Amino acid sequence: MASAEPIEIPVRVARSFAARLRGLMLQRAGAVDAAGLLLPRCASVHTVGMRFRLDVAFVDADGTVLDVHHDLGAWRVCVCRAAAAGRIDALELAAGCAHRLGLAPGCRCRFVSLIEP
Repeated sequence: MASAEPIEIPVRVARSFAARLRGLMLQRAGAVDAAGLLLPRCASVHTVGMRFRLDVAFVDADGTVLDVHHDLGAWRVCVCRAAAAGRIDALELAAGCAHRLGLAPGCRCRFVSLIEP
């Protein structure tokens, strides 16, 4: 069941092409436990070259979670199954974080921006 209050999530926002391409690839799992990586205007994510497993949540412009993929291993691609017209952002998290935060389709998020990667 979705929470009425938005879930506050600390994130780094990948705004440049290089930051988006790199994603969390060069990070270690412990380095992303406390914060995710937000990829604006992104409806698919790859895990090529990843050193650890990922959770990926896709959210709309209002912060509503549309789709969540759990525990993705290396060399995978995930696409937002609920993609529709409008803005979709992807949130990359270390595996298990989406569950711990309570992310599920229909819940709302509020992103707290940290420094950019």
